[in-house]
Amino acid sequence: MNSRELAPEKKAPKGKLTSKSCLVQNMVITWEDALAASRLEGKASLLKRQLRRRFTDLPTWIDERVEKANQHELESWADRVLDAERLEDVFSAA
Repeated sequence: MNSRELAPEKKAPKGKLTSKSCLVQNMVITWEDALAASRLEGKASLLKRQLRRRFTDLPTWIDERVEKANQHELESWADRVLDAERLEDVFSAA
């Protein structure tokens, strides 16, 4: 075998992952998790911006509540901010 030829890779038994494929799979999962977290942060940031624009001064509990929210809550609150007359209306159960 010359220096340009690559050694044949050993095939993993069917249904088993090689360490290289496990690493790639973990990298993909990590990337997907990071992307999802980034999207969630973006939604939280946009909601806080909308809240500040509509209700100006926000109490300190808003940041904590928005930062701990899941995607469904953020989207629901973002819809409510359009029609809410009071800040409390955004966060009340619909």
